[in-house]
Amino acid sequence: MKKCFSVFFAALAALLCCGCADGGAAGKPVLGVWWWDSGLSAETYLSFAEDNGVTEIYWCDDGFDGDTENFIKNAADRGIKVYWLSGKYEWLRDDKPLYRLIQKYNDFQNSAVYRYAGIHLDIEPYQDPQFENEREYLLERLVSVVYGLARKYPDIKFDYDIPFWIHDEIMFNGKVLPAYAHITDNSDRTFIMSYRDSAQAVYDTAKDEIGYALSVGKVLVLGVETYSEEGDNVSFMEEGKNYMYGEIQKIRTMLPKDFGISIHQIKTWHGLQE
Repeated sequence: MKKCFSVFFAALAALLCCGCADGGAAGKPVLGVWWWDSGLSAETYLSFAEDNGVTEIYWCDDGFDGDTENFIKNAADRGIKVYWLSGKYEWLRDDKPLYRLIQKYNDFQNSAVYRYAGIHLDIEPYQDPQFENEREYLLERLVSVVYGLARKYPDIKFDYDIPFWIHDEIMFNGKVLPAYAHITDNSDRTFIMSYRDSAQAVYDTAKDEIGYALSVGKVLVLGVETYSEEGDNVSFMEEGKNYMYGEIQKIRTMLPKDFGISIHQIKTWHGLQE
């Protein structure tokens, strides 16, 4: 049953193919997945990703070596793009380590045959212990980092994960806009962590970001969660895979054709009950 449903889901994703701008492999609508643990079995989880119609992976590994290139090649053989995934809230107070990592990324890209498709950053200011007291400063710093990377590395595709609730008005570069709008303006794609357990709720949490992205011609990807300890309305942990797949297809019908969906994260998705 598991294999049959996975193949059915991949086929249904293909039927919904819509020639997405900057979309997934072979013109499929974007279905991404976060892959935080580089120690997982590549064969097991890449096969799972392929069976379930995944078009791109955000892979957290700072090795930038032969193992990195092998992973990217193995994913490419399955028609899946790989983005380098990283993120630390500490970079908001000192971004020099981030720039050093991007230099390593560039060195790898310049020497490798199989390369990353871009950079996917998950910098969460609310993880900072002082966020409650320094919320405005930390959000301004996040906007500043996003802006600075876009200017320094115009040839790199940058994605950013953001929660659905950072609507704080931020003054930056002469403009007062919600924090999510500044980030959307200066990224290639913005990923909204719209973690809810129904299609309508996922859409509703991100409707302001969706409207803004459409107004400025940007692409969004909505995220869904497979594990949470924050309540049973946040993830699909209680409902299981099959229910989640059905809700993802509903979300597809609500979104512009070039928008995408991503699942957090591959290990817990793989282990999710049917």
